[in-house]
Amino acid sequence: NGVACLWCRDERLNDSRKEKDLRGSLKAEVERKINKEDVVIMDSLNYIKGYRYELFCLVKHAQTPHCLQPLSSTNFMYELDRVTQEMIMTILNTQKTSVPGDQITVPGANVKIELTRNLQMAELRKLRRQFISYTKMHPTENIGQIANMFVQYINRSLH
Repeated sequence: NGVACLWCRDERLNDSRKEKDLRGSLKAEVERKINKEDVVIMDSLNYIKGYRYELFCLVKHAQTPHCLQPLSSTNFMYELDRVTQEMIMTILNTQKTSVPGDQITVPGANVKIELTRNLQMAELRKLRRQFISYTKMHPTENIGQIANMFVQYINRSLH
């Protein structure tokens, strides 16, 4: 009996196309390693419900005991912090060459920030803290929506 640990912390997770390829590679590796005698632990990219279901189907087909962990709060908080901080820096840098009335595109969001006036770092930090507090109480299963949610929060707060 063996234990196979498949672990990856990779810059490819910052690019959605590369992340999709990585998910495929990890799934294929799990499929190769899974059997009734070995323990396979894969703790990565588990925030996508459909992906978790695909892994569930793999282990069910192999007729082996299994456990699929839900998204950990640590991963969620890390992503929430990272995404909102990156967005604040983008807003500050972009508004240097923008004027009120412009729309600002931020990474990870398909919704744009409606810049009604220049925003100061202190105000953006306050909005970020409020958003994080709210989001901790009402977490989303889809981490990919954090950026859009933060943009919507900023837009509502500015109007």
